[in-house]
Amino acid sequence: MKIEFPEEPVWEPLQAVVGSRCREFMFMGQIALESGTIFSYKHIWTRRYLDLDREGRAYRYTGEVYVSTDLEEAIRYVFG
Repeated sequence: MKIEFPEEPVWEPLQAVVGSRCREFMFMGQIALESGTIFSYKHIWTRRYLDLDREGRAYRYTGEVYVSTDLEEAIRYVFG
């Protein structure tokens, strides 16, 4: 796992999932995995993360690895 900080934030996955509420997030970087890339977004008020791949699938960090999780559950958590 490698965290990268591209020059330009990647907003498309977040926009597809939360629409105009993407203004409530900061782009924190991208995580390069063998299976693909996960984009990490942090909500400005709850300070919770929403981690998405290019197709809008949600992931959560277990402290060791990223695992797939239910998108609706991840959205409820981040807006908590």
